[in-house]
Amino acid sequence: MSFDDQFGHPAGTMHETNQILREILAAINGQTGLLEEMANDLEDLVVLLTPTPSAVSAVITVQGGQDMGLTVDTTTGNAVLGFTDDHEDPTNPPAGDGSGLTVTFASDDAAVATPGTAVAGTDAAGNVNYEAPIAVSAEGSFNLSCVVANTSGAPLTDDDGVTEFVQPQTVNVPVSAGQAAQGNLSVTE
Repeated sequence: MSFDDQFGHPAGTMHETNQILREILAAINGQTGLLEEMANDLEDLVVLLTPTPSAVSAVITVQGGQDMGLTVDTTTGNAVLGFTDDHEDPTNPPAGDGSGLTVTFASDDAAVATPGTAVAGTDAAGNVNYEAPIAVSAEGSFNLSCVVANTSGAPLTDDDGVTEFVQPQTVNVPVSAGQAAQGNLSVTE
């Protein structure tokens, strides 16, 4: 037997050993590519599974009454639901599933105020909004809430068809006593 290298390996095995090491290295490199592909797939999956903010938001406002807001004397108070995009610019509501949208306003204290049935309309820019009259009964405050839903009852999603639509935040609405009645004093001779 002859020895080819300084480590005493038999002749011919050095070439075979190098060939095996090259095959192992190629397999590792192949796995590295596979691992990189799997890592990219996992990153894509994380993006898909991470909830994103709704592209369309609903905002409740209250209109009417005097400069002080709603009073017990208010006869023209309205709850208005408008929609904004992710840049807070006015926009239309999500399309939903095509069955139409149902908008329902509610008060947590009917003894103070009760919203009526919401009716679809448009804002000054032509975007769809919903408005409901508010019947004021007493001084105090109430939380005005609103639910936007598909008429079909199916879950409402944003226009991407995946992201759940975020319902509008409840608004606390104070109702004051209003201005005192004014009298006129006149003096005659």
